[in-house]
Amino acid sequence: KEIEEDIQELKTLLRSSKRPRISNMLQTHLKSMEELAAEHPAAPAKASGPPPQKLPNAPTSSGVTTAYKDFESLMFLTDEYNSPTVTVYLELKNVGEFKDKVQCEFFVDRVDVKVLDINGVNYRRHITNLYKDIVPDESSFKVKKNRIELTLKKVKGEYSYETWNELCSKKRRDREKQRDPMNSIMELMQDMYEEGDDNTRKMIGEAMMKSRQGK
Repeated sequence: KEIEEDIQELKTLLRSSKRPRISNMLQTHLKSMEELAAEHPAAPAKASGPPPQKLPNAPTSSGVTTAYKDFESLMFLTDEYNSPTVTVYLELKNVGEFKDKVQCEFFVDRVDVKVLDINGVNYRRHITNLYKDIVPDESSFKVKKNRIELTLKKVKGEYSYETWNELCSKKRRDREKQRDPMNSIMELMQDMYEEGDDNTRKMIGEAMMKSRQGK
């Protein structure tokens, strides 16, 4: 229950946030808490009667299935030294004829690409655990004849842009899981309080007080 309350608190803060950097930080910590909640699900309430039957994915009223198929292939282009971006190709035949059905969401450490209803079929590729953080607001995509091109904007280091040895990194994910998400949330809220305006400080101050009081 406590984890779910933290998730709701983060979502409330995210809706109120107006600064891109703070929104990105909130997105990252929200994802960590959601992963933690998935690993420790709450026990379901007991219900009387027989359990409901699991039904297969059913077509919607338009005849489009709610399930997703993966793209035909993914290509991560070799990263060049000091390049500010990383390029990824998602291959899908004739996707250029359905540009208005392509959706792409960029987050700090992941990208979610969907193509809805190509002849009744949905496609999706959720690229998680990116090798390094990206800048969501400066990342973009283009739809070509038979592929979707993703351009991921790197976060610049102290002197230059780091070279990506791979698109996704399991080591990075494992390292972040070792951190206590409760402590990291408090650190995040403290940073937001110090850097935010008066309204942000008031909102963060109230949230931090409730957290410390165990409410």
